Amino acid sequence: MPRVWHREGGPPGPESSEISGPRWLLHPSLPAAAALLGVLLCLPGLGLGPMLDDHYHRVMLEGHPQLGEPKPITDLFAFGEASASPVSLVPWWAADDLRFRFFRPLASLSHALDYTLWPDTWAAMHAQSLLWLGLVVFAAAALYRRLAPGSAVAAMAALLFAVDDAHAAPALWLANRSALMSLFFGILAVTFHHRSRRDEWGAGRWAAPLALALAMLCGESGLAGGAYLLAYALVLDRGRLSERLGALVPCTVVGVAWALHYRLGGYGTVGSALYVDPAAEPLRFAALLVDRLPKLILGQFGFPPPDVFVFLSEGAGRIGSGLALLASVGLAVLAWRMLNRQATTVRFFALGLLLSALPLCATLPSSRLLAPVSLGGSFVLAALLVDLWRTVVDGGGRVWRGLAGLALGTLVFLHLVVAPITLASSTGQFRQVERYFTGGSSTLPDDPSASVVLVNAPNFYLVSLAPVAQAASGESLPAELLTLSTGVYGVEYERTDESTLRIRPDGGFLLPPGHAPPGQQPPTFDFRHFLQMADQLYRRPAAFVAGERIRRGEAILEIVEVTSDGRPSVVDVRFATPLEGRQWIQFVEWRGFEPWAVPAVGETVRIGAMGPQRRPP
Repeated sequence: MPRVWHREGGPPGPESSEISGPRWLLHPSLPAAAALLGVLLCLPGLGLGPMLDDHYHRVMLEGHPQLGEPKPITDLFAFGEASASPVSLVPWWAADDLRFRFFRPLASLSHALDYTLWPDTWAAMHAQSLLWLGLVVFAAAALYRRLAPGSAVAAMAALLFAVDDAHAAPALWLANRSALMSLFFGILAVTFHHRSRRDEWGAGRWAAPLALALAMLCGESGLAGGAYLLAYALVLDRGRLSERLGALVPCTVVGVAWALHYRLGGYGTVGSALYVDPAAEPLRFAALLVDRLPKLILGQFGFPPPDVFVFLSEGAGRIGSGLALLASVGLAVLAWRMLNRQATTVRFFALGLLLSALPLCATLPSSRLLAPVSLGGSFVLAALLVDLWRTVVDGGGRVWRGLAGLALGTLVFLHLVVAPITLASSTGQFRQVERYFTGGSSTLPDDPSASVVLVNAPNFYLVSLAPVAQAASGESLPAELLTLSTGVYGVEYERTDESTLRIRPDGGFLLPPGHAPPGQQPPTFDFRHFLQMADQLYRRPAAFVAGERIRRGEAILEIVEVTSDGRPSVVDVRFATPLEGRQWIQFVEWRGFEPWAVPAVGETVRIGAMGPQRRPP
């Protein structure tokens, strides 16, 4: 019996051509099978516990005597607002108005449900995330099939979407579940809108905006639903442009209402170098767009993952950004030629993935952000694979067929071999990340009467997680916790008098990502560059000035000298009483927090370079 692949032709109308291929790809149960495959690949995640921000959620829901009262169950994504606490969760060098507050009430409720029904059963919490993953894959596969009925491209897209390793973080990291929830409802919004426009399904006129509202109530990535709806109106819908856009008015009202509430409700990020508000800083956002968008697009279509760039030195990073831009331009040219030969459904998904990637550029490029991009990317990639296969089978000259075969083999290897293996093995990677960032939390002093000073750690995110993870496990915290400096290079501490310590980090505080102190050459690729990047999360936009004083509890930190780019280079920390009246600690990789001996008056001591320079024991 001959095998047939139907080339997708876009709704409505018959398929335009046939291509040899296996009939099993067209089986009616493929959406369910794809969903099951995606869940099975992530099934090892049931053995994971809490990770990173998950500890914040537990403390926010249950409260802690030293970290504040419980948060509302619909507002669990508000971070960086605890500077008034004696156990400061923001560093002294942060902006006074530092804020990370995200509007995700439905995602927050999903976590509240976890901690209400099975508060100590992490497998059940992860099972809920895997359920959302299965729903997302099923909804995506159903959408592919609805927009390209009888098409093997749609079936191949479902398979590619199911094994996409970009789903690892949303599926395995509880705090990132919101990405799956918002994508699920976003897909429903597109599906309902399509049925309303093509099948004249009356309920779709209200079901689509309702689904879009639910997507946005799950998280900011719900904007992707709006991106695909706009792409639908521009590419797939029929009629005059004004009529097509007019059909989106109810969804537009939902988006405007969400934006107004987001702005007036005080949501968003303020005072962080890693985030940019496109509405408040359009020029800065446009500049970052040129750097970040190519990395996201390349990450979706194969290599390298966008996370790789944060491990590069400053010089290598510039080269990498340039190469990513050139590669993305080349990819765009090839895609343009291919899209001209493809039906409108492929062009719809291509425009949808591009529009959905734009808001993601407001923060650091990462694979964990790519779930909405992968919805369109999987369909476009499937069309490309079929196009390359046709070229290999009957594409003309030997050289051209050979190049097409090489490209086809490479893409198949990356997306159907490497991607599922990476997805299935992500559990171990996340476990290692959690161990590094919170493994030492149990060594933090827990004497509720102690005033603790931490002299140095690789970055402040690790420091902020330690007391939160300790509180989440039900333990006490010290009465006060002050962090003096962070960084991956050496620091000198000079005791100038009984109550004053002078701090001189190599290269100054907050050394830019990928940089090394003067006279040192940064490694081309190193995890310490990522730690430097993570510290930018708390860097205030404004420059420091010599003589500036900052109070934290009874300590006064005075900026003695600054660098040419406005970073503190020498800082005095002065207490009201002698230094010996406190408990002094330092962070040691893979061991946690250990006692630190305060130097004598006039003595200078040094802590060497930090970062994971050796394997864990």
